[in-house]
Amino acid sequence: MTGRFSGERRGASEQSGLRAGIRFLAADRSLRLIALAWLAIVLGLGMTMVADVPLADGFGVGAFGYGVFISCWGGGSVVGSLLGRRLTASTESPALVLGTAVICGTAIVVGVSPWFALAAGAILLMGVGDGTTLVAQQGIMQRRTPDAIRSRVAGALDSVVHIGLAVSYLIAGPAVHVLGAKGTYLVGGIVSFVAVAVLLPILRERAPVQEPLPHVEPSTDATELVFGYQAGESEAAGREGSGYARSVPAGSMPEASA
Repeated sequence: MTGRFSGERRGASEQSGLRAGIRFLAADRSLRLIALAWLAIVLGLGMTMVADVPLADGFGVGAFGYGVFISCWGGGSVVGSLLGRRLTASTESPALVLGTAVICGTAIVVGVSPWFALAAGAILLMGVGDGTTLVAQQGIMQRRTPDAIRSRVAGALDSVVHIGLAVSYLIAGPAVHVLGAKGTYLVGGIVSFVAVAVLLPILRERAPVQEPLPHVEPSTDATELVFGYQAGESEAAGREGSGYARSVPAGSMPEASA
């Protein structure tokens, strides 16, 4: 069996380096809005990660309460990720906006909650919103990004998030000292609501149309074995450089030994 099973990607040389991902992220309206929204979220709610320990101490539950907060967040994120399995191209944008609103709203609930159980429940719902938004964001990003630069666009988007987190952590200490743990959650939730307003325009964006895969009728000719293409099409594909299919004449395959 002969054939080419590897080849140079067309256009890969013209789109090399991280700058290609940054340029595409900045040029695509939906992805640009998602990046700005995530920046607002992490700037506002990154501070709350530092506030969790003093928050638990404020409720008088200490390390046990802190563990409950983290478990609620993690469990909610798992549930939200599982719910994300049901998302489609038409529901990803609404899910992203709604999930972001849930994250921001529950942060405010934590900031005004007089009870530990209510705060823990709000953090659980916050995790559900976070898991769902992550799945929706990944789906939107992957659909709107060409194969050749998808990893670089993802890297550019993650860079925006981590830069925002770094800045948020720097101001979290003074914020907790001045505002207290609950005040930090309250201000963080209000600030992060900016992300909801930023994301609203993507509800009007249409998902890119996905090209359907070509339908290939199964070969009824016993004289050849076809992988992915009909024999005639495989020869044309070979001339064009695709080369992933080759016909195999009858009798050229080794017979299995008894």
